[in-house]
Amino acid sequence: MPVRVRITLIFSLLVFIILAIVCSGIYYFSYQNRIKNIKARLTNRAITTGRLLSQREIFDRELLRRIDSSTTISYKRKIVEAFNYQNKRIYKFSDQPNDSISASDELLNNARVNGKLFFKEGDREVLAYHYTDNDSSVVLIVAGEDFDGKESLRNLSEILLLGFLVGNIIVLIAGYFFSKGLLLPVKNISKDVAEISGHNLTRRIKPGKSKDEWHDLTVTLNELLNRLQESFDMQRRFISNAS
Repeated sequence: MPVRVRITLIFSLLVFIILAIVCSGIYYFSYQNRIKNIKARLTNRAITTGRLLSQREIFDRELLRRIDSSTTISYKRKIVEAFNYQNKRIYKFSDQPNDSISASDELLNNARVNGKLFFKEGDREVLAYHYTDNDSSVVLIVAGEDFDGKESLRNLSEILLLGFLVGNIIVLIAGYFFSKGLLLPVKNISKDVAEISGHNLTRRIKPGKSKDEWHDLTVTLNELLNRLQESFDMQRRFISNAS
């Protein structure tokens, strides 16, 4: 495999790995931020519902359903359910009729022990939150599909994928031309050396202007040619004296 191709592939591989790490990191932190936001929104909804349920003299369940139905939040297919200490459902609201979340006794008891539990059921994120105050103790199940957040994350993944592919193609092309310039001094040195023979040992390789490795290689080769020329001159003088 030509050196130029190997340099291009190695350079492209390094950039490929770097871009993969950067794009993966951006997507990961965006995903975690979406989960954090949906947890905060579900928690706020649960706390608000728990406070309203505890104020029985002001809010009844029918009024609370009206509030939930008129509340505009950023997730779809939302469900709000409340269970008392006997795990009996005392309140329910859902966007779609007959829609519910399976709340087992084990889930409700774990929510009381841990304070809150976050999990997924299908396409929806679900929060089981234990709300307590001086007068009531309820477990609230709040669920919804973060459609806008998922759509934003999907758009971000498409942008990152497109940028990743286009970036690697650009790097591959740029690396190929970059390697040409990198190997040009070697090509010139090889051309000069090919023109040197026993009949023109006085010719030397032209060093480059920059003091780099190629310049050091040119100096080393010129010193080698000086020693060869001296050896040939000594040989000619020896043959001439012998004759």
